[in-house]
Amino acid sequence: MADYIIWSSDYSVGNNDIDRQHQRVIAIINAVYSLVKNSGEERKLWETLEDLKQYTIDHFEFEERILTQVEYPDLKTHALIHAKMKARTTALSAKQNERFSGIVAQEALEMLKDWWLNHIRILDAQYVPYLNASDMQM
Repeated sequence: MADYIIWSSDYSVGNNDIDRQHQRVIAIINAVYSLVKNSGEERKLWETLEDLKQYTIDHFEFEERILTQVEYPDLKTHALIHAKMKARTTALSAKQNERFSGIVAQEALEMLKDWWLNHIRILDAQYVPYLNASDMQM
């Protein structure tokens, strides 16, 4: 089965650590997609959603530390957007007592795909000049 999201160089922010983390998030979303499409074991689906929640939290903390170091002027707004996504991802993983029906699963997958790709391509792209200016590009 093809991946739900395929990494593209268009998503790169030019920082190897952040790019690897973004690739990991995409890999976890692809794992959720595979479990949903293949009617995978429900327990494994919830474990994968929990992994996504924790990795999202860890990634945002890492990214915000980098943005603090490069003195990114829009960090406060960026962090608020991160907080909203953490809440949405936490809400997904908290629904373990509910059946993850096909419609709910598809909506969740579309939300994750749209949010992450738009976030990387649009919002994260805005801090790239600050990474470049600070030699944080790797």
